[in-house]
Amino acid sequence: MLSHVVYGCQCLNIKIHLSTKYSLNDHINERKKTVVQEPEPGWEFELGMGGIIIEYRSLIQTFYGHAGWVTVKCLNCGMGSVYSIKRTENNMENIQDTDRIVIHNNSIFGSEMDSIRKSAGYSKTFNIVLLQDSKNTIPLPESTDGL
Repeated sequence: MLSHVVYGCQCLNIKIHLSTKYSLNDHINERKKTVVQEPEPGWEFELGMGGIIIEYRSLIQTFYGHAGWVTVKCLNCGMGSVYSIKRTENNMENIQDTDRIVIHNNSIFGSEMDSIRKSAGYSKTFNIVLLQDSKNTIPLPESTDGL
């Protein structure tokens, strides 16, 4: 059975639907043809109709890098860079207005995503893995007693 390819971060807060021209059956070989080193190591693909789905925007961080690259990280799972998109004159305002994407090395797909959906930490209500510890939280400034 042919199935389209969806990538995600390790908590599934971010999901990236690739074009239907990519197949799970031969995706490892397809990735070998699309390796890139910029803006960070990964693979360049064409986005599909499902595009990029971010369950909770408050749990991502966006970096505007050199040469017009926009890189997105997930703060919930702390896996580092998930994907990057190159800004052009046509998509300066809406970075989702593109059909090409670089998916970075730590991103998962296929059976890895299925395993996460079946894990104890995955919430069907929130559609992400809810972390039980605070190792990936953003440090808050120290409180001042005088305020």
